[in-house]
Amino acid sequence: MFNKIIVPAFLLFFFQIGFSQDQDINLTGNGNDIFNGGTNSPSLNNNTAFGDVEANSNSQITFTIQNTKSGGSPHNNKLTVNNITISGSNASDFVVSGISFPTVINRSNSTTFIITFSPTLLSEEIASVSISSDDPDENPYAFNLSGTGIEAGTNPSLTLTNTYPLSVLEPSGLAFDKATNQLITVSDNSNLIYRISLTGAVLQTYGYTGDDLEGVSMYTPNKFLVAEERLREIIEYDYVNNTYITHAMTYNNTTLNDANSGIEGVTYNPTTGGFYFLNEKNPGALIEANSNFTVTNEYPLNYAGDYSGSYYVEETGFLWLASDQESTIYKCNTDGTVVNTFPVTTAGGTTIDKLEGIAIDHANQLLYAVSDLGQELYVFEINDPTIDPPTIIALGDTFPTLDGVSGETTSSSVLDNDTLHNLPATLAEVSLSAISILDPSNSPTTNIVLNTDGTVTVLSNTTTGAYSLRYEICELLDPANCSQVTNTISVLGPAPSTNEVIIAGDSWNYYDTENEPSGSWKTIAYDDSSWNTGAAVLGFNNGETTTLNVAAITSYFRKTIQITNASAITNIDVSAIRDDGMIVYVNGTEVWRDNMPTGAVSYSTQASDYIKDVDENTWINQSIANNLVEGDNVIAVEIHIKKPKGRNKIPDMSFDFTMTLTSTQNMNGQNIEKLNNLKTEDISLYPVPADHTLNISIGDAYLENTPIRIYDIYGVLVKNTLTSPVDVSNLKSGIYFVILTTDKNIFKKTIIIEHN
Repeated sequence: MFNKIIVPAFLLFFFQIGFSQDQDINLTGNGNDIFNGGTNSPSLNNNTAFGDVEANSNSQITFTIQNTKSGGSPHNNKLTVNNITISGSNASDFVVSGISFPTVINRSNSTTFIITFSPTLLSEEIASVSISSDDPDENPYAFNLSGTGIEAGTNPSLTLTNTYPLSVLEPSGLAFDKATNQLITVSDNSNLIYRISLTGAVLQTYGYTGDDLEGVSMYTPNKFLVAEERLREIIEYDYVNNTYITHAMTYNNTTLNDANSGIEGVTYNPTTGGFYFLNEKNPGALIEANSNFTVTNEYPLNYAGDYSGSYYVEETGFLWLASDQESTIYKCNTDGTVVNTFPVTTAGGTTIDKLEGIAIDHANQLLYAVSDLGQELYVFEINDPTIDPPTIIALGDTFPTLDGVSGETTSSSVLDNDTLHNLPATLAEVSLSAISILDPSNSPTTNIVLNTDGTVTVLSNTTTGAYSLRYEICELLDPANCSQVTNTISVLGPAPSTNEVIIAGDSWNYYDTENEPSGSWKTIAYDDSSWNTGAAVLGFNNGETTTLNVAAITSYFRKTIQITNASAITNIDVSAIRDDGMIVYVNGTEVWRDNMPTGAVSYSTQASDYIKDVDENTWINQSIANNLVEGDNVIAVEIHIKKPKGRNKIPDMSFDFTMTLTSTQNMNGQNIEKLNNLKTEDISLYPVPADHTLNISIGDAYLENTPIRIYDIYGVLVKNTLTSPVDVSNLKSGIYFVILTTDKNIFKKTIIIEHN
């Protein structure tokens, strides 16, 4: 006889609560969630898409099963995985391994398993995966797989061949200039555009300053396309004339309230005349626009966390995209669908983070990439078995800096390292022709000559700078078999001359009649013969040389100067004493504004602030754009005061001005008398090497009041001074040239700067 045991109701409820199952399954690939039901699979983003895999080989991907439950009873939160099965028409080509069943996963823990894809078809294969577990509401957990079988030996790859440091802060876009064999990049730190060599040296900085620059592309002749992320604009920039047009881009796949999820990576399609750009993330999208800057197509992208760079290859019709989050480059169709995937690493196998811009030299099968984290330029070789290797190859040459003063011819030929059918190319087998020869401003020049024997001649009196020589070699027996390459020719030419066309204390025509002059008083055509004339300093109540009307809020000044060789001017430096506010015009165009409100001003507009005490007679300086023309030019200035507050306060005003021109040609017969009879060996530079200070002396005396110019090995002027010793602490360690110029001689000395 058994006694009946009665369990109180409250204990039964306790047991039910204490031992209820509350585990929770989750699945990830590549660190990203894979949703139950297959809504985000297959995808390269979470590794459920294997991409291209060669026949007779395999690809393995590791997935992670998580038990995301935390809290509650540890004993009852265990997740048990009972089985993983694969189904579908291609299920046999996907195999699960690396896990045994049943597998128990404690709360907040995880385990992994592997799926191996071994294609048997030369086409896309798909399958479905089902994970059986004791999860109370997600059993089974299902997702999808895909992979494409390709012929053995046809899978392309990228091989890192070189890494170069960049002096551009946070480079964020890249373009390849076929005409010059150079690269263009932008910085979202300085918001400037840079032309750089294939080894990362900055060759030129352009005049455009943008807002959050994130991409650049070659466009029509003399133009770039520039992407501005935050403003969601594409800039059409004429880099020859330094003018631009802004195009606001309107598209659906955008996150307007997120300034950091806008336009990235712009690239031009010359076949259609349109272009592509990316919406970085949230959502990722490839946007296509026509030549009228109107969006025509939007393609959602879901295989990366974000998208940072793009490049269209005209020769193949493929679009290459980059993801800085995935550290991966994708070769795509023009709708953004992936053809090949290339994870990128350094030579040591470290993932290249913050991959921002890519550009491709198709002729040489090279891919260039920049990272804004490491500030480096990476060069990858594209290994594509489907592309026949070239049978003729023109390779770039390295020449020493050539003498542009007296002229010089290279001792070697551009053909020396070129090949035909893997043998040295010779003039008996190939033709040689110059495609383009450009000066440092990318304009055609005749001062560099490619000789018939392949040597290069620099003519005398050639300006300092980096010149571009692009040449082509073609097989004589097969004229269609050709190759082109661009060389950079560094020239050290005559030192620039300077000319102070307006000096302190010069005379000016002035108007101080308590109103604004009538007519176009800023332009050269204006007749100022009725104006007064006086020597600077001009003003009132401030120790001036010429006293003006104390009642005037604004005083107006004009000075006409004559210029020869205006096109040879490389720099214009102006300085001024202004009390209080000032606007300067050259030939009617505003070039400098200081201590004045923005926008239009009138006679009654006061300066933004008071200039007081020592600042009233302190010179301020500015470099301005070259708006000078041959012959007569007018410099026009308006000085505005700020009225002092208080009945007994006395206003004051001061104005003086200088303008100094630097030119590649002698504009004023500059004469340095004390050096005319010297020899180069009479000039001493020390210490050797120089660290923070460079001394220049003639015998036992320092050089004084003599223009001293220092150039780097690329011919870029890095120091211009009248003072010795010279402070070189801000110059990088390396080789430099010191130039001293008289009306009879040019002295050139080499120095080494080495910072301890």
